[in-house]
Amino acid sequence: MDIEIISESDVVFTRRGRKATYSQELADAIAKGVTIKLPSLAVSVKDETYKTEKAKVSAQIRAAAKATNKNVRIVWTPADKNGNSFPQVLPDKAKTK
Repeated sequence: MDIEIISESDVVFTRRGRKATYSQELADAIAKGVTIKLPSLAVSVKDETYKTEKAKVSAQIRAAAKATNKNVRIVWTPADKNGNSFPQVLPDKAKTK
């Protein structure tokens, strides 16, 4: 086994994951500070990858919000008759029941 002792300043890190990409249209809508729903980003709850896809969409929304310096909350709709759930983006000050 090859072991090498190094100083803390020599430690090399890799970033975890990748940066989420988002459309400028989404960022512009979030920048307005209004509640929006995004049926175009629907995720099927019937898919095996449902949780992964939902996380990817949420990451896109969070990245767009961060780019516009807005705090948002993401609320997913219950599945519709086709098994699709889509995100709704609320400004942080908004209240839900």
